[in-house]
Amino acid sequence: MKWAKSLLFMGILLLALPVTAEIYKWVDDEGNVHFGDKPQSKANAETVKIDKFTPDQSYRTRMESIKQNVESQREESMDKKAEQQKVASENAQRCQQAKRRLIPFKQKVRVFRYDDAGERNYVSDSERASEINRLEAIVKQTCK
Repeated sequence: MKWAKSLLFMGILLLALPVTAEIYKWVDDEGNVHFGDKPQSKANAETVKIDKFTPDQSYRTRMESIKQNVESQREESMDKKAEQQKVASENAQRCQQAKRRLIPFKQKVRVFRYDDAGERNYVSDSERASEINRLEAIVKQTCK
């Protein structure tokens, strides 16, 4: 049974050997150049030899340049994303802080601040309204 499988495999390989394609170039009656695997007329057709591609030094230099550009763009993109994440994190912190500070002002609780001498100074109604407006603006800006 093993020899049958081996024989079948060898037969398939032998069938694949003659598979080669030639490319022909010919010019039609109107002067148009055509390429194909079957020429239209044997008289005008010539076989085109296709050489294996071997990159020269300028090609390698261009590819290295492209590779470096892609790498630098990737790094810039990563830096930009990190900066955006940092800004988003800072905004989230500012948002939470502004919301926390806004609660006592909206609850009509007596709010006070300490001055430089360490004495309590209670916030007036006009100061309360301006502080509420300021904190709501911060919340609107940073809480997206």
